[in-house]
Amino acid sequence: MKPYLLALAALALLAACKGPVQRSEKTQNPLSSALRVTVVSVPAGTLYSSLRVPVTLRPVLQSDVAARVGGVVRSVLAHAGDQVAAGQLVVALSNGSQQDAVQSASVNLQTAQVNLRKALDQRSSAQAQAQAQLQAAQLALQLSQQQAAQDRALYAQGGLAKLALMQQNSAVAQAEQSLQAARSALNQATAVQGQDLALLRLQVQAAQVQLHSAELSLRDTQVRAPFAGVISHVAVSQGEYLPAGGTAFTLADPSRLEARFDLPTAQAAKLSAQVPLTISGAGQSVPAKLLRNGRLPLSSGLVQLVAEPAGPLALPAGSVANLRFRLPQASGTLVPDSALQQVGGQTVAYTVRNGKAAAVPVEVLADNGSRSAVRGLPAGSQVIDPVSSQLSSGQPVQVVR
Repeated sequence: MKPYLLALAALALLAACKGPVQRSEKTQNPLSSALRVTVVSVPAGTLYSSLRVPVTLRPVLQSDVAARVGGVVRSVLAHAGDQVAAGQLVVALSNGSQQDAVQSASVNLQTAQVNLRKALDQRSSAQAQAQAQLQAAQLALQLSQQQAAQDRALYAQGGLAKLALMQQNSAVAQAEQSLQAARSALNQATAVQGQDLALLRLQVQAAQVQLHSAELSLRDTQVRAPFAGVISHVAVSQGEYLPAGGTAFTLADPSRLEARFDLPTAQAAKLSAQVPLTISGAGQSVPAKLLRNGRLPLSSGLVQLVAEPAGPLALPAGSVANLRFRLPQASGTLVPDSALQQVGGQTVAYTVRNGKAAAVPVEVLADNGSRSAVRGLPAGSQVIDPVSSQLSSGQPVQVVR
């Protein structure tokens, strides 16, 4: 009898416990089972990626200075690291033959000038003599003509023999011939001496050109700095032979540096002079601008670019610094990566509709590691962020602020 009573008591106790539980489930708030989420508004815009690439600083103005003539290096007057002024002599070549050529050309010029002066003096003397002979012939003709006129008057009066008149007329004719001969002599002397002078002047000009050429050759044995700067490398030593066109030294102007760097073709195509650049190194950052963009890719598939710092850098030429800039990737609706989820091989974002999560399929145009530019989601939408791995479309959610 006792076991039976114990069983009935247990059943009654179980029934009493079950009743209140069922009533509790019926009165529970439906939001208590909803997933608590937060939402963000997603704007339209352009997605940028921040890039940092190494750059090598090099002088904007740098030149390998070559010798114009070949010769043995006689002396090296400046060395690597030395500051030199524009026109300063750095390397001197042996110049014995050039000096001989200058002296020879100088002597030739002096000789040509002496011959020209001598010819000018002779011309002046000859012209003066011919002019005097012409004047004498003119005077003789004038006197002879006057005498002939007197003789004709006297002959008409019967006071002069015909033979004497004929002799005087003959004297007039001879004086005229003498005058013509004097004129011809003067013209001939002037013409011949003029030709001689032209030839002598040409000889002087040729000697001047020869001397100038010899002086240039002598000057070319002195390899000078074309601009002010610092010598970064001397390629020759005393006693070495330096051929014509061979590099004597390398000169750079360290006051202006440029930054050279390489980018993939796709990124280089997006980088323009309007993109802000920043060069940083040695605890210093300065803005920079793009100087030129390479047109053809290198053998590595990269494009070489050059930027110039807008201010001085406390870094020497040859140093490596960092270049920072941002490039546009795509334009669309900008969604945090934490608000996107992969469902069945498709990317979705979640909005809230009637208290439930609603999956919206999107196309990812670009991703910078924290945000994505997508298509298919209207700008200004409120999306769930972050997306829980437990979230699915149609699941009840509660937006918390």
